[in-house]
Amino acid sequence: MKLFLKRITKYNNLIISLLLLLILTTFLVINSTQNRVVHASPSLGITIVIDAGHGGIDPGCIGRLTKITEAELNLKIAKKLESLLLSSGFEVVLTRKNENGLYGIYDKNYKERDMAERKRIIEEAHPELAISIHMNSFTSTKSRGAQVFFEEKNEKSKVLAEILQELLKNNIEASTHDASLGDYYILHATNYPTVLCECGYLSNPEDEKLLTDEKHQDKLAYNLYAGIVSYINSSH
Repeated sequence: MKLFLKRITKYNNLIISLLLLLILTTFLVINSTQNRVVHASPSLGITIVIDAGHGGIDPGCIGRLTKITEAELNLKIAKKLESLLLSSGFEVVLTRKNENGLYGIYDKNYKERDMAERKRIIEEAHPELAISIHMNSFTSTKSRGAQVFFEEKNEKSKVLAEILQELLKNNIEASTHDASLGDYYILHATNYPTVLCECGYLSNPEDEKLLTDEKHQDKLAYNLYAGIVSYINSSH
């Protein structure tokens, strides 16, 4: 009887050990996904590139009141947008997945290296479209609102920008601008439809307060997501 009980205890201990190992393995797998959302939706076979501007030693513009960096906000909104797209079955590629820039610590022309790497990622992804997330700043504190920019010679980029801007106008406070031509490297880098969204002005106190608010970030991400879906539906 004692031998039988010892065997049962040993068996139970083995089961417990295996369960603990399974839990630990699951935890490691979840963490290794680096914030990618696991979704049940079947893949649509459509790739979207999300480019979170700046990063590393390049903070972008800085909030006048909170001192929050553009680079940090860009990444937050990019990841929120990524989650929404993944949940709908899109394939998503982020040019920047963390706070670091896309260059080596010994690169002298870090900005050129950073831009070249973003271009490489977009071209290798062969995306349906790419969207670059940024924050704006201006000498006047009165300027505010979100605005989308596109490349002059890319008609698809223009269509995408106009769809996004219309949603921002209707749903994001003070976003009264029209979609506009933009002379940004990322817009000229490839022939894929690409837009750049300035989500608001960190130089404006009202915009800065909104941009640092989690619910407003969610709202921005959702409207960009809705615009992307609308564009995809209209172009297929």
